[in-house]
Amino acid sequence: MSGYGVFLRKELQEHIRTFKFYGVVLMAAVLGLMSPLLAKLTPQLLGSMSGELTIEIPDPTAIDAYGQFFSNVGQIAFLAILLIAAGVIASEMRKGTASLVLTKRLGRPAFVLAKYTAWAGTWTVSYALGAVLCLVYTMILFPDWAVPQAFVPLVGYWLYGLLLLAGAVFSSALFKNFSLSALGGVGIWGILGISSLLKFVKNATPQALVSRLGEFLAGAAGWKAFLLPACVCLVFIVALLWGAAFVLKKKEI
Repeated sequence: MSGYGVFLRKELQEHIRTFKFYGVVLMAAVLGLMSPLLAKLTPQLLGSMSGELTIEIPDPTAIDAYGQFFSNVGQIAFLAILLIAAGVIASEMRKGTASLVLTKRLGRPAFVLAKYTAWAGTWTVSYALGAVLCLVYTMILFPDWAVPQAFVPLVGYWLYGLLLLAGAVFSSALFKNFSLSALGGVGIWGILGISSLLKFVKNATPQALVSRLGEFLAGAAGWKAFLLPACVCLVFIVALLWGAAFVLKKKEI
């Protein structure tokens, strides 16, 4: 892992100097603020659209606010980080800067891990900010804001985001072309989604961390249901990062 610390500092500085860090943070902040408000206003919007029809719409609760936040993260944030991180290695190979860095006593595993760690840090900071803003705004809008069981999906969505980042790094190591890298990352996301349709493994795959959101928020599933897919998720992250380093070792850069 020679040179890992130095290269990681360089990557973190690059994130902060460019739009990458601020773009992801801004997106997470918007999602955190928008979700409770959207949950609060949705029944009113549906009621105004129903016209003369009478539709029984239950009053929104804090669970709806948190559920809306996780849903937005799953639909918007995950896709955004996949697309933004798609060129994390591909761009360096395309411009030729990877060969310069890797000839200066920086091993390829350290190169991959530093790239991933920088993005994992950006994802963690932005996701935490979005979650805190969602919590604060939910406290303002909903008297029943305390939902202890929401902590399970909170951790689950964070882990799943780390997995998607590992998929983006792996895909970026495979392809020099940004479009192919992005497509590969989205493809990995799609495969994970399909795994939730397989009855014999659906509760053990990392996809269970997000597909069982309703059960987690309702308290029907807790930490016991979380642990197995979380452990599998960590194994997948390690495997994808190892795979990325292995691919780079086999490539002429």
